Amino acid sequence: LPPAPLLQARVLQGLERWEEAVRVLEALYAWKKDEAIFWKVEWAKFEWRRVRRPDYYSILGVAKDASHAEVRAAYRRRAAEQHP
Repeated sequence: LPPAPLLQARVLQGLERWEEAVRVLEALYAWKKDEAIFWKVEWAKFEWRRVRRPDYYSILGVAKDASHAEVRAAYRRRAAEQHP
């Protein structure tokens, strides 16, 4: 069985509560310096940064699989809306 903090972090990650998962994993790593735990901390930090990034496709109002031309047209439309 995995240690309780690893299980807790996994549950928090499943709930997309990344900041709390990072705190739990960092506390575990401070207690037990293990390479596997180190990489779990780094992965959780990466995911936390990833979810905080803006979704440019939703800002432009296009689908994630939009073509280059669609993204370009949406960008120009959005730029015209924001231009003073």
